[in-house]
Amino acid sequence: MTSACCPPSWHEQDGLGFDDPDSDNDLVPVSPESQTSDRYNARERHEKRRRWAEQYRASRVRQARRWAGVPVDRLSVQDLQQLKSHVRKGIPSNLRPRLWAVACSAPALLAKNPGEYARLVERATATRSSAMDQIDKDLRRTFPNHPFYRTDEGIRALRHCLLAFAARNPHIGYSQSMNFLAGLLNLLYAPEMAFWMMVAIVERILPRDFYDQSLLGCRVEIGVLRRLVTKKLPEIDEALRRHRVDITVVCVGWFLCLFVNTLPIETVLRVWDCFLVEGDKILFRVGLALLKMHSDDMLACTDSPQMIRALTRIGKDQYDCDTFLQAAFKRVGSLKRETIVRYRQLCREEETNLSPQL
Repeated sequence: MTSACCPPSWHEQDGLGFDDPDSDNDLVPVSPESQTSDRYNARERHEKRRRWAEQYRASRVRQARRWAGVPVDRLSVQDLQQLKSHVRKGIPSNLRPRLWAVACSAPALLAKNPGEYARLVERATATRSSAMDQIDKDLRRTFPNHPFYRTDEGIRALRHCLLAFAARNPHIGYSQSMNFLAGLLNLLYAPEMAFWMMVAIVERILPRDFYDQSLLGCRVEIGVLRRLVTKKLPEIDEALRRHRVDITVVCVGWFLCLFVNTLPIETVLRVWDCFLVEGDKILFRVGLALLKMHSDDMLACTDSPQMIRALTRIGKDQYDCDTFLQAAFKRVGSLKRETIVRYRQLCREEETNLSPQL
């Protein structure tokens, strides 16, 4: 790989530098209405994460053994897709930057567009724009407790990545939540490769118009998930309808941030392992797994405010990424591609007849 693909040192650290058990709020913000209860439960979460970390050491050893015989330097996108059983059980942290880049074909994008990143940064920083104004507001809100984003280097890398992306995609510009995607990628890659990874994710892996001005593509995906909940989780669907709560209240954040602000860091990385190799269908598996694993809390709700609080708390304690991924693939059951395609067509027709609002 080129030097532009060499990641910074953060990927070598446990949890990408999110190493304080109380620092999960870097990834999973605390809502104002739940701050009191979250402070009350902080010690319990700390202990839960400590126990999980001890258990996960053995899982990491198994990951390393599983991948030891794989010729990672020669893997193609197709090879990785054939290794999805390995991927679902976790990519070792030392291999993750390389294999994510292979899965996205990001090195090929870089090779085909030499110098484009630098040109885009130069053009985007030459004059102020509405995208720049919004990006600058969000820079310090992106993982504010992470050491890298307390430095000028980290803020500059994040800013340049987002500005370059907006310049390359003027029909999208900048959408809030992209800062968390870029923020995560800049912890695994040098700035230029982080940019091309983001390009690959948004332009090639996610559905079209996912981040456009009306968020139409995202709205369609939420509609698909809503239909899947009706089909696969009828008790939860009935409870949501009874309390007149729409899962959009949480799904917008889930999908736009690709779960970065929903799950603890190691679980996020494991979800992205699968998402980058297997594609956007993983978003539905993760969404269904989150709802299924928190069904007891949701079904115990007696009114709408309780249900909304239950939804907004989903995912914060999913430290056990092995169990969570097993739920996403085994407990959720089959998700046929033709079903997803049909639901998308129906939801797109419905959404185009509505005002472009979330």
